[in-house]
Amino acid sequence: HFFPPTHFVMPHKVNKSAPKRPESTTVRRITKTTKTQVDDFGPLDLHKVVQSRNVRQVRAKRQAPKVTLRKSLQPGTVCIILMGKYEGRRVVLLKQLPRTQALLVAGPASVNGVPLHRINHKYVIATSTTVDVSGVNVSAINDDLFDRPEGHAYNADDAVKRQREQAVKDQTDKIAKTQEGIESSLVAAISKVDMLKEYLAEPFTLRNGDFPHLMKF
Repeated sequence: HFFPPTHFVMPHKVNKSAPKRPESTTVRRITKTTKTQVDDFGPLDLHKVVQSRNVRQVRAKRQAPKVTLRKSLQPGTVCIILMGKYEGRRVVLLKQLPRTQALLVAGPASVNGVPLHRINHKYVIATSTTVDVSGVNVSAINDDLFDRPEGHAYNADDAVKRQREQAVKDQTDKIAKTQEGIESSLVAAISKVDMLKEYLAEPFTLRNGDFPHLMKF
């Protein structure tokens, strides 16, 4: 077999009569600093460009499109989580959050260890079991409670890192305090339904021979 040399390159024709493209007058963003770029832009302009790359761009929080929930997903419905840390756990649906259109659910934590958090409606199964949550006040809870604090640059100093760590701790304490406020009223509503507390404490599992599409939840 004949193998051509690896350095062999097919020649291509060059049209010398074609007009040259005019040089662009716009300044392009610097991705790799070279000596030529330093000479062209100067040390002061280059410092501004490099400094602007280290600044974190803060984007505005976008409003999620309106999501029409299934008729079975109503406040007080017992749902089964299908994905995530609490997969297979049963929770009580409290309401739909306005900005992200996510579901606000709770175990509650004292019954099955699932705290107050939000979840996409695609990752839950609605059951036929319901509980009256009209006495649980969740009108003041919105998406801002669960939004993570803004991050810091990779080369930030220790003061900025400590400030973000304190912000994360304050957010965790705020969520825990809000959960304590609704925990007692939610547990009281669950206790009014026979065997509901035991039902919520037991996780949902599938065994050999179980067919989910034939089940009535």
